[in-house]
Amino acid sequence: FNAILESGGFDVVIGNPPYVEYSKVKNDYTISEKDYETFKCGNLYAFCIERSFKVLRQNGRFGMIVPMSSIGAIKNMSLHKILNSAGNIWVSSFSDRPSKLFDGAEVALAIILVHFILKTGKCFSTACYKWNADERCSLFPNISYAENMQREKLRGRIAKIGSELENRIYEKIYNQNSLLGNYLSDTPTKELVRVKTVGGRYFKITLTIEPLFIRNGQKVESETWKIFYFKKGVNSHFMSALLNSTTFYYWFHTISGNLRMTTTEISEFPLSYEKVNPKAIAELQSLEKALMKSLLENSKFSECEYKKFGKVKIQNFYARHSKHIIDEIDRVLAVHYGFTEEELNFIINYDIKYRMGRGAEEEEE
Repeated sequence: FNAILESGGFDVVIGNPPYVEYSKVKNDYTISEKDYETFKCGNLYAFCIERSFKVLRQNGRFGMIVPMSSIGAIKNMSLHKILNSAGNIWVSSFSDRPSKLFDGAEVALAIILVHFILKTGKCFSTACYKWNADERCSLFPNISYAENMQREKLRGRIAKIGSELENRIYEKIYNQNSLLGNYLSDTPTKELVRVKTVGGRYFKITLTIEPLFIRNGQKVESETWKIFYFKKGVNSHFMSALLNSTTFYYWFHTISGNLRMTTTEISEFPLSYEKVNPKAIAELQSLEKALMKSLLENSKFSECEYKKFGKVKIQNFYARHSKHIIDEIDRVLAVHYGFTEEELNFIINYDIKYRMGRGAEEEEE
């Protein structure tokens, strides 16, 4: 297309690029790291987006459907930089449960639209849409965007928020002068929590008790739980309450590109622990202990057999049965973060249809 490129490029580039890790195909063909700013993203869709902007004319239009990790994953920071400097952006986000946008895409997706003007423009985003199969016909006609004011706070990532109310909530969450990671300890201490790093679509479970995991008759630590240690003077029950809250779930769900909880997400949550009222810490400690008791009472065991590990017995926890306690945790946190009654109500009821609906329990495991 020499004639088109020599005259400035294409008016429109649209597509559904491959969602394939570069490491899986580089034996078949390669790209040069010096030619692609997105090389470290490690996925073909990132390369396709960057290449599209190189062949798009000034004032052109771009549209692609890509994994949601494109806008949220830390590893895609170079892609975020390119997107944010391309022009005006519209991003709509779609879960893969209970229904997905198209067969074969077993990941949550984002549709990215750009008015290409080669400078930082405005960003408009939606909430993360979820829908049942019979609601599909009304999905796109009812998409609603809001101007997203949070990119600077998120180092270029695009949060899945769809209203001015959510912008205000984000402003208050980030009105802290510290991050949770500043209270983590590099060495083991008595103040620790266990975080379920995989699974848990609708609840992110953190424990100050030890979950039971038995492999071939022997009690061992499960690899699906990661231990986080806190510095001396930091109350682990408070931290457990915070990480089990819907406040944290909302923040994680709107910035993250997947289900996996990493050290980065834990570390980057805004928190000024020194400014938390001691009375609030005591209240949250009491609520967290009640939450642990409730989680234990509602836990169930499952047994599986694997070629690699043999027989495994796992203790599963179902936080939906303890939502009333989590709501009380959020009410205490609302005072610290300065949420209004309207904002707190939004947080407590965030994703409530799917978190508490039929099928939610299976998604928690």
